[in-house]
Amino acid sequence: SLGSPDKAISIKEEIEIAKTYVELQKYRYCQKIMVFWEYSQECLQCKIARMLLQPIIENAFAHSKREEQDILVKIRLRYKNGNLQVKVIDNGIGMPPEKLRELKDSFQTPDDPIAAVIHIGLKNINARLRLLYPENRGLIIRSRLNLGTVAEFNIPQDFTQE
Repeated sequence: SLGSPDKAISIKEEIEIAKTYVELQKYRYCQKIMVFWEYSQECLQCKIARMLLQPIIENAFAHSKREEQDILVKIRLRYKNGNLQVKVIDNGIGMPPEKLRELKDSFQTPDDPIAAVIHIGLKNINARLRLLYPENRGLIIRSRLNLGTVAEFNIPQDFTQE
């Protein structure tokens, strides 16, 4: 059981959940999926709310579908400026500036039912990050059409220590 989604678990546990999800998706998509993990042993001691990585990885898979190339996703975890920095980088189709602006605007309008349906996974992650870690900026998305997307968030280091 995944238990309470806001209960803190170790990054190591969160990585295991995400890796299981990735293995299942390799069967779903009839194309090659390559996921690269980059993190230090130090990061494995951090605490994070459950199910923050998997929906972002799911989004990367959903929007990385190009018939002519494999899905590549890199997950990078590291300490930077007193925070645990989490980045999910994909080689997907990316977004044009207007679609990226629409996505970012949807993060600011919690009661918009249309935005909630279109961007539900990322919008929920952003809302949870802001609720659980109020001093952080939430989910940050950068994207370039035909180059891919980067989704990142930071967790204050003092929040992650036992």
